[in-house]
Amino acid sequence: MTINENSSLLSEKRRIIQSDPKIDDGTQTVISTNDVIIRHMNIILLSSAVIIGGVSKAQYIYKWVSVNTVLPDVIQGVNVSSPGNILQQCATNSSSDAENEYQRLSARMALYFTLMEKIIALPVLVLFGIYSDFIGRKPLMALGALAECAKYGMMSFFIYKDFHINYLFVCYAVSGLGGTYYSFHLANFASVADTTARGKQRSFNIALIDAVIGISGLAAQIAAGYLIKITGFVYINVMVAGLLAMLLLSVICLFKETRVKGSQANSPRSKITWNICDAIKRITGFYTHKEQRRNTPLSIFLTFAFAFIFAYCVATARGDIEVLYNLNFPFCWSSVKIGYYRAVKDFVQMVIGITLIKVLHSCTSDEIISILGCISGIASMGVMAFASKEWMLYLAVGLGIMCLLPLPLIRGIFSKTVLPDKQGALFANIYILEILCGLGGSTIFNNIYAETQNTMKGMAFLVMAGFYFLSGVLLIICLCMTTAQETSTLCIQGNIEPSVNPRSNTPRQDNMDLKRSKASDITSNILADTEELDSSM
Repeated sequence: MTINENSSLLSEKRRIIQSDPKIDDGTQTVISTNDVIIRHMNIILLSSAVIIGGVSKAQYIYKWVSVNTVLPDVIQGVNVSSPGNILQQCATNSSSDAENEYQRLSARMALYFTLMEKIIALPVLVLFGIYSDFIGRKPLMALGALAECAKYGMMSFFIYKDFHINYLFVCYAVSGLGGTYYSFHLANFASVADTTARGKQRSFNIALIDAVIGISGLAAQIAAGYLIKITGFVYINVMVAGLLAMLLLSVICLFKETRVKGSQANSPRSKITWNICDAIKRITGFYTHKEQRRNTPLSIFLTFAFAFIFAYCVATARGDIEVLYNLNFPFCWSSVKIGYYRAVKDFVQMVIGITLIKVLHSCTSDEIISILGCISGIASMGVMAFASKEWMLYLAVGLGIMCLLPLPLIRGIFSKTVLPDKQGALFANIYILEILCGLGGSTIFNNIYAETQNTMKGMAFLVMAGFYFLSGVLLIICLCMTTAQETSTLCIQGNIEPSVNPRSNTPRQDNMDLKRSKASDITSNILADTEELDSSM
C-alpha cells in the first residue's frame, strides 16, 4: 500500500474527530421476532401493573386522608367507614377549607412515599446498572419485577386489614431495595441498545417502548377506575401483584439474555470487578473520559442532561397532581371518569405522539423533534393551569400530544454516544437522574400544589410549563453546538482529503469510483508499454 505525506495526519485526525471503532458498531446481539414479542409483552405486563397501581395510590391516599382527618362542621356527610369503600364526596365550592386541607395533606403524603422509595432506590440502581454490563440484563429485570410484586402484595394486605397509612412506608421501602420498576426499565433500555445499531433506528426503538406503555395504559386506566368503584382498593392491588408475578415468570422462563460475552466483553477493560471504587469510576467515566462518550464534547453531553432533567421533573410529578386536580372542585370526578381521562391522555401522548417520531424522522433530527415536544408541553400545561371546564382538560391533552417525546429521544441520543459495553452504566446514569428528578420534581410540585390551594389551584402546572421552557432553551443550545461541531468537522476533513465522508469511516462512492478509474488507466498504460517493449524485442 502506497503511503503519501498526508497519511499519518489523516489517520490522526480521523481518530480525534470520530474515534469510532468499527467493532463498536458490529456487536449487536441478534434476536428473533419471538424475542421482540416477548419483550413487548413484558413491557405491557409491567406498565399495566404500574399504571393501575399509580392511579390507585393517589386516590387511596386522598380517600384515607379525607376519612381519617377530623374537620367537623365543614363538610357534611363524610363516610367514615373503611377506606376500601367509595371515594370522599367532593367539596361543593372552591373555598372549602376542608377540601383544601384534604388536598394539601394528600399531596404531602404522596410526596413522602415517593421520597422513601426513591432515596433507597438511588444507590441500588447505581450498582445494578453497572453490573448488568457484566452479569447481563435478565437478573436486573427479575429483581425489579420481584420487588414490585412484593410491594403491592404487602400493600393489599395492609389495606385489607385497615392498618394506618404509615404502614405503606414499608411497602415503598421494599420496592426501593429492588430498585423499583426502574430496574426493569433500565435493563430493558440497555437490552434495546444491545440489539440495535446506532442511529435513528435506536432512537425509534427506545421511543417505541413508551408507545407500548401507552397502548397498555389504555385498558389499564379504564379498568382501574371501574375496579376502584366496584371493589375498593384491596382487590385492585392484589391484581397488580398478580400481573407482576406473571412478569417475573416471563422474565425467568422466556426472556433471552442480550448482553452476551463476545470479544468486546472479554476485553481487559470489560472484565467484572466488584470493587466499589471501580464501580464509581465506571459510572463517572462518561464525564471524565471523552472516549467513553465517542468524543462528544462534555458541554453538549451535560446540556442534554440538564434538558432531560427539566423535562423529566414534570413527567414524574404530574400524575399524582393531575389525579388530585381532577378530584378537586370544580371537576369532582369519580374514579371511573379519571380512568377514561387518563386513558385518552395516554393514547394521545404515548401512542399517537410516539408514532409521530417515525414520521418526523424522515425530515428532521432528534433534537428538533425534542424542541417541538417542549413547545407542546408548554401549551398543554398553560391550558391545564387555567382549566375551569372539562373540555379544557381535554384540550390540554390534545395540545400536549408531543410533550413526552423529549424523554425517549434524549435517551436515544445518549445511547448513540456511548460504547456498547457501557450501555448498562449509561442507563444507570440516566435512572440516577430520573430518581433525582422524581425526588426534586415531587418535592417542588407537590409543595406548590399543597400551598396554593387557597390562591390558584393550577399554579403547579404553570411552573411545569416553565420547566418545559427551560428544557426547550437548553435543547436549542444543544442543537446550535452540535451543528457548529459538525460544520467544524466538515471543514477540517475537507482541507485534509475531500474523499473522506465526515459521517463515517467509509469513503464516498463518487471518490471510490474515481480511484478505480485512475487505477484502471494506470493498468492500461502499463499494459501498453509492455506490448511496445515486446514488439521492439
